[in-house]
Amino acid sequence: MKNPVDEKHQISPFLIVPLMYVSMVGVGVLNFQRELAEHAGYNSYISVVLVGISIHIILWMIYNILRSNQESLDVTAINKSCFGKIAGNLINFAIVLYFCVGAYMEFRAYIEVIQVWVFPSMDMLLLCTILVLLIYYTVSGGFRSVTALSFFGLLITIIFIIPENLLVLPYTHPLNMMPLFNHSITDILLSSKSMIYQ
Repeated sequence: MKNPVDEKHQISPFLIVPLMYVSMVGVGVLNFQRELAEHAGYNSYISVVLVGISIHIILWMIYNILRSNQESLDVTAINKSCFGKIAGNLINFAIVLYFCVGAYMEFRAYIEVIQVWVFPSMDMLLLCTILVLLIYYTVSGGFRSVTALSFFGLLITIIFIIPENLLVLPYTHPLNMMPLFNHSITDILLSSKSMIYQ
């Protein structure tokens, strides 16, 4: 028997894109160019394409697993049914630990950016307290408020950053991408690895 999902936990399908955007783009967007070009140089765009294709394949697999799920189970229950109780619980614990460590690292990186660029003389404890209160206020509003904030984050990016990138189009030349494959596959994969962690 299917358990219906409460309406306050549902969102429109097109709002998945802002949620994915906000979960993938963080403070690493400030310095990803240096790390990306460190191994592959001008062929770094190949690494970006490879990472994009691999993320699409992983998302396709996730959606197929969730679509084939007849009992409307969540991810933790699917892990238990696929891997057994003990291994499924270990995988679920690893997922929770991964998200907790990732959230801490992003939080620390945002604090560092604010402290270095905006308020260099401000006490870090006060800054952390203010940011934690803002995060708590947003998350306590529910899944839909987080989705709305993600949507506005994507909208601000589209409105302000994409037109800035269009300003350089008159100065682009296709010959800047030549020679195409002057780096080894290892260099391109190392560059892709650094792109995954952004």
